[in-house]
Amino acid sequence: MNEIKGCAFICNENGTITHVFKDDFEMIPSDISIMFTSLIKPESVSSALNMLTEVRQNKVAFDYRLRLKYNEEFDDLYFMCMEIGGEFLVIGADNHHEAIELSEQLKAINNEQSNQIRKLIKQMVKEDSKESEEIFDEISKLNNELVNTQRELNKKNVQLHKLNEIKNRFISMAAHDLRNPLNSIMLYSEMVECEAADLSDSQKQFLKVINDSASFMLSLVDDLLEYGKIESGQVELNIREFDLCKAIQKTISVLQHRASEKKIEIVFNSISDQCVLQADDMKIEQVLQNLIGNAIKFSFENTKIIVTLIEEKSKIKLSIENTGIGIPPDKIDTIFKPFTKQSNGTGEEKGTGLGLFIVKRILDAHKASIITESVPNENTIFTVHFSKNLNT
Repeated sequence: MNEIKGCAFICNENGTITHVFKDDFEMIPSDISIMFTSLIKPESVSSALNMLTEVRQNKVAFDYRLRLKYNEEFDDLYFMCMEIGGEFLVIGADNHHEAIELSEQLKAINNEQSNQIRKLIKQMVKEDSKESEEIFDEISKLNNELVNTQRELNKKNVQLHKLNEIKNRFISMAAHDLRNPLNSIMLYSEMVECEAADLSDSQKQFLKVINDSASFMLSLVDDLLEYGKIESGQVELNIREFDLCKAIQKTISVLQHRASEKKIEIVFNSISDQCVLQADDMKIEQVLQNLIGNAIKFSFENTKIIVTLIEEKSKIKLSIENTGIGIPPDKIDTIFKPFTKQSNGTGEEKGTGLGLFIVKRILDAHKASIITESVPNENTIFTVHFSKNLNT
């Protein structure tokens, strides 16, 4: 089992940290006795309090993303919390699966190891020393409490796994059940619009609203299905070599109609006509559709979207720049979180709040990185760095 970078500590019912098991980020001072919420950026405090409230009510809470400060910087961690013996065990890691795995690692000190600790301590203490015997008894008591805590932790982990599986199954079932009716609505509305030449302008507008709404709902359903796969760890990559230039040109062609409606020109710049990338071509096309689609959505009319591809020896850099409403500085670090919705597009287009989350997870799976730069009401640039070979 790989070592997971994260934190794990005990809080009392007031939220004061009383014991630290793990602190890879060195964010908890040595004197420990501080409020958990004091480590959190102000905009995340309400979420942290909600987590503590939920664990008081339900004995367990998970799916909380909190922004913590360490090394003079802020970063987001996924947290879960459970009540054990009247106190709260709080575990934080980069994502849900790592938090679960970290909780498993906390159980590394088992009964056998505890007995070994007792044996070594007993050899060290003097039998005629009452003070040493008291120390030994206290350490033995703490070891017993640790073993009991680990047993409780194991039970809570099983509960968390079951709850998360139920949530993912529900999302998948609901999304699948909605897909066919939505496709039917879109198909029939398009048929009526094409075949009924005598429709009035208002009737045509009603049909457009129906079609646009069904299209948005279908997009939401597709994103929910993808979200369910990602959260359940079922995303599988079909890695092969393909031409990234062609994939970009194909995506631009598919989205050209949407860009034309807002009089937006999409310009693709690449030094070479071919750029071979080793990746899952379908997943990368999904990334391209999300990033270029977002650029169209948030661009002003009569502007350009610049897509630039630069190929280096072992790396490929892809950038997508648009002129539009941009992203506020305090929102840039949250746009890749699930269900994070920005404002509507410049044409009042709606979003699901899942697109960029899916983009980030797909790129993570490909060991690729994405950087966001934005100036509100001016421009936004998303830059993706790929390795040509996943093994490098």
